[in-house]
Amino acid sequence: MTWNTLEKITNLGHTGVKHYKIWQAPVLAFFSTKFYRDLGANGKGVGFVYLLALLSVSCLVEPVRQFISLHEFMGSRGKEVAAQFPTMKIEDGRLSIDEQSPYVISVGDNALITFYADEKALSEMPEDDASPIIVTPTELSMRMSTTDTTRLPIPFKGVHKYSLNKNDIERMFAVSCFTAPTVIYLFKLPAAWLGHILQALIYSVVALLVAKLINVECKYEGLLRVSSVAVGCSVILGTITQLIPVQFPGVNEAGGLLAQILIAGGYTMFGTGANLSQPAFVPVNQETGGAGESS
Repeated sequence: MTWNTLEKITNLGHTGVKHYKIWQAPVLAFFSTKFYRDLGANGKGVGFVYLLALLSVSCLVEPVRQFISLHEFMGSRGKEVAAQFPTMKIEDGRLSIDEQSPYVISVGDNALITFYADEKALSEMPEDDASPIIVTPTELSMRMSTTDTTRLPIPFKGVHKYSLNKNDIERMFAVSCFTAPTVIYLFKLPAAWLGHILQALIYSVVALLVAKLINVECKYEGLLRVSSVAVGCSVILGTITQLIPVQFPGVNEAGGLLAQILIAGGYTMFGTGANLSQPAFVPVNQETGGAGESS
């Protein structure tokens, strides 16, 4: 299948002046210069809602995996883990336990939760502790995913008096199958959206500077739309690699982030070049919606 054939398939019903719809962007953004020229000239908005729509799907992958893992875990080893929990008390925002710290709750040979519940243990806590959940006197922090070292902190500040025992933990486990993935999703989505918006803003400024250097008149709003859709390409590819785990030898998290930045930057230059190298399509009637109209 050639690119022209694919473009025709995703352009059903179009005749005369090109005017693409936003639903075509996830496909055409990867190869169509005509799409980018139409996006720059006739699109509406700046593409941020388009990015949000892509990220709403992309950020679901890890929480869904965690839900499945937690559900399987609760069914097989939940009671075993609950039985290891110490009695915990929080008073005036500080946690204490009835076991000596550091105290580790494990699943088989792997640490699941590590408590550093007193000042001495906290001062000796290794910086590279890989426990999925770490509990200190003032907060609980959990890793965002199995591959991401970023942690979501949950402070105890504001908790005046609270206690938990093994029975409470067992009941909470049943609820956490739903709440933990949901919390992670609600934290990750806005953070990812703001990060990708910033990325699109930076790329669009670079594209505008390039246009000025070669004396081509371009509207900044159009270049920002192009940048947003181009950044969306990296989101789509990132989602695919999450769904179909591909291991590249020697590529770590930093390498993956660099690849994402390069892909987004490359497609921004591709889309910008399409608008600078040839005349954009003549803007169409305001009554007709165009690519980026949902943004």
